[in-house]
Amino acid sequence: MANFFSASQDEQVELIASIWTRFKFIIIAVLVLVVAAIVYREYSASSSDEFQLNSSSAYEAFLNSTGDKKIDSAKNLIDSYPSSLYANFALLYLAKVNVEQLKMEEAKKFLKKVLKNSSSDRGEQFNPIESLAKLRLAKILLEEGGAQEVLDLLKGNKILTASIYEIKGDAEEELGRVGEAKVSYLQALELSNSQPIRSLISMKIADLQISK
Repeated sequence: MANFFSASQDEQVELIASIWTRFKFIIIAVLVLVVAAIVYREYSASSSDEFQLNSSSAYEAFLNSTGDKKIDSAKNLIDSYPSSLYANFALLYLAKVNVEQLKMEEAKKFLKKVLKNSSSDRGEQFNPIESLAKLRLAKILLEEGGAQEVLDLLKGNKILTASIYEIKGDAEEELGRVGEAKVSYLQALELSNSQPIRSLISMKIADLQISK
């Protein structure tokens, strides 16, 4: 490099020409890759922005619709943007509608889709959408007599809400696992900030004492 700066102008031109002759294909390839990377980045950002805008518009249409049109909007949102967060909200809505219509199998299907979509969203962090879907699915399973299915569903969860601890306790109590149910209820009691819910949980703990 010192020789380059100390060389005359003609020598510098000759040196640059020599470098270009020897390495021109490598230099061109590098330039092409750099340009391609820039174009791809810009295209990806543009595509992402367009996806967010369109999915947001579809979600707004879903929120503003009513009755059968709301159901149709929910289905359209799920079909058009299945990987979006909005699709999970639509799935939760369809599950709620089917529970109200006593179509439990359909409701479970929608809730399981939410769980599938949410399973890798946040790793070990708390995912409120996943937590809500598990709670609603657990309530259906428990209503159907599937106490063990509830425990299987909740197994491995490192972060549980007061509501989930409560329904876990309900399932354990249903299976006759009184000691475990009491622990779950106490954990629910500790996490709950709602006085009516705390009173209900306290009653369940008292009932466990009586049934022992």
